[in-house]
Amino acid sequence: MLPKVVAQISMSRRGNCYDNASMESSFSHLKTEGLYPYLFEIWMKHKGELKRIFDFITNIGRSES
Repeated sequence: MLPKVVAQISMSRRGNCYDNASMESSFSHLKTEGLYPYLFEIWMKHKGELKRIFDFITNIGRSES
């Protein structure tokens, strides 16, 4: 399948990050432009619930001591 789509196999020695630099850069752009804006929207939508959960967890530790 790889020759069909003209993909290059990365078989460099361990610790050589330069073979995967273009792919890592692509994933970085995908996360920054595609994923993180949605995570921010979710955070803003549910921050009240998350705060209650964090407060609950924090208070459990205090009440047991």
